[in-house]
Amino acid sequence: RYRPALLRYRPGRFDGALTILWPTEEPRRVRVGSSRVWRRAAPRARMRRIPGAHLSAITTHVAELAQQMRACLHGED
Repeated sequence: RYRPALLRYRPGRFDGALTILWPTEEPRRVRVGSSRVWRRAAPRARMRRIPGAHLSAITTHVAELAQQMRACLHGED
């Protein structure tokens, strides 16, 4: 239902610092395709891996997600 809009969407460019928290269980084809889009839209983007899939990363693995977010906010690599 929303797929046509998703396929047409082209993000604008962002030149600031950005960290993307990427679930480890996402399929490779999704990860590779999305990382290309992010690299074009936000060249300074850094990726951090978090456990789980799209939904389990924010439910089952919420403690690990919070830890990664805290590290990002404190400027830890």
